[in-house]
Amino acid sequence: MPNGDPDWGTKQYPKLEAFFAKIAPVLKAFTEKHNLKIQKYYHEAPDWDLQFKHPKGGMAQITVRRDGEDHVRIAASWQLNDYDTYPAFQKYSDFSRCTLQPQELSPCLTEALKTVLSWDRSALSGKPDETYKRLWHNQWTKDEFERLYDEYPVAKFD
Repeated sequence: MPNGDPDWGTKQYPKLEAFFAKIAPVLKAFTEKHNLKIQKYYHEAPDWDLQFKHPKGGMAQITVRRDGEDHVRIAASWQLNDYDTYPAFQKYSDFSRCTLQPQELSPCLTEALKTVLSWDRSALSGKPDETYKRLWHNQWTKDEFERLYDEYPVAKFD
């Protein structure tokens, strides 16, 4: 999703594609094994998000962010929104730094997935925010809002 930099597609995108090409086979194998969806460069960020429907509700993701030429930072997050009471509940892990080597990257990804799946709803923070109510209620009906999560696959973890 563009974030407003008119040169991003010609200047940053090719660099990010070249960087992520080095680890794309590991990321794609991980997403296939665990039934995750890849979203690349959301809002022109230097990362790939591995997204899924959290089994306890809402949507979760593992963010793989470029960190220099030889490392990535990996974090997990979970978001659960309530249309009627309009809080945006969320939890984020700290970023961990990993090399691009598959033998290090794969365990980092697995640990992030285990972490986000281990959280329960009491771990989420958030409070009602009128901004969300206006945004959500002006854009979607309750049924449409609840179906937004349907676009995400349910993660598999053995």
